Amino acid sequence: QDLESLYKNRMVMVQPFLPSIIQQGEWSLFYFGSSYSHTILKTPAPGDFRVQEEYGSHLEAVVPADDLLVLAEAAVEAIIEPTTYARVDLVRLPDGSPAIIELELIEPSLYFPFCEASPARFAAAIDRRLSQRVASGPVAVQPVPRQRGTRPVRSEPVRSETVT
Repeated sequence: QDLESLYKNRMVMVQPFLPSIIQQGEWSLFYFGSSYSHTILKTPAPGDFRVQEEYGSHLEAVVPADDLLVLAEAAVEAIIEPTTYARVDLVRLPDGSPAIIELELIEPSLYFPFCEASPARFAAAIDRRLSQRVASGPVAVQPVPRQRGTRPVRSEPVRSETVT
């Protein structure tokens, strides 16, 4: 089956391959509440392009370059609803400028072993979040529409565009 027919009734996002992922890696910057916590650099195993641990990538704690930090902080500041945590994944474009490839707000891997202080920062963010909820009273939760046997669906499709 060709890709066009396989995905013709589905929304997809396609990202171009960037050689910088092999050459430099992918940075993940972590925020608890809206406060920066730590950064890891994920580099693929020799001969591979994937930066996930299950493919043998190398992970290390790093201090992010200023331009990565500025872009990640702008992304976190743009989040409308308060979040307990966020992970901003960045790479470098061919011209050397940073680009966000993912803003993870739902279930990021937080890589606590790479920053000794990060579990305490995360616990403090959870404590602040819970304190805010208690102070503001009960919150009404709206159920997410579901189709039987599927993951939650949105009433309107989410659209993604590449900005160049």
